[in-house]
Amino acid sequence: MQIRTILFSILLLTAFGLHAQELISSEEMQDLLESTAIQLENPVISNFSVIRQIDEANDFKATQNQQGNLQNGILVNQNGTGNSGLIEQNGSGLETKLWQYKSSNEAYLWSEGDNISVEVKQDGIDNSINSFIENYFLVSRSAYLLQQGNNNRIELALFGDVAPSVNDAQQVQISQTGNDHSVEAMLENSFAPISITQTPGVNGEGMQVNISNSAFSFPTN
Repeated sequence: MQIRTILFSILLLTAFGLHAQELISSEEMQDLLESTAIQLENPVISNFSVIRQIDEANDFKATQNQQGNLQNGILVNQNGTGNSGLIEQNGSGLETKLWQYKSSNEAYLWSEGDNISVEVKQDGIDNSINSFIENYFLVSRSAYLLQQGNNNRIELALFGDVAPSVNDAQQVQISQTGNDHSVEAMLENSFAPISITQTPGVNGEGMQVNISNSAFSFPTN
């Protein structure tokens, strides 16, 4: 299959009323994602990426392999210094959004299969996220991962070969506010909705959470 990718750079974003030093809000990024400039009923457009980088030494890499009938999309907004992102998508109907503010945040986001939505926001210093989600069923899976603070870490792996019920909501929400938090959630087969919130008290230590029934480990780059 010949893969065609449309890359909308920061220069093209000005066509949507954005200014050079203005952050893209969640609403603006959603409007852009649904814009007729991207959502063309044209089978040639199988993958698209929208990338915006401000300040210095921000790094981003993306790989998309469209396999199916639905578009894959990536939206990235890096505003800070020394942030890095890597997104891999293989399948159909995959959508990943990444915001990185301040400095030295890292995100590796990997989606495999169909009907997966991942939204990541990192606002702080030295935060890291490794996310792997696999889904080969009609029921969609989604993850919302938020880090507000410093030195927070999320390791996430959700996959399985057991079909969920059509009424099952396959959704994960993890929010880290503060410093030095850590979450490991390695789940396989079908899973119930997961919501984790970490907020320490004044001068409190980082909080740890571990939910696991899988031996999956993330590849090293």
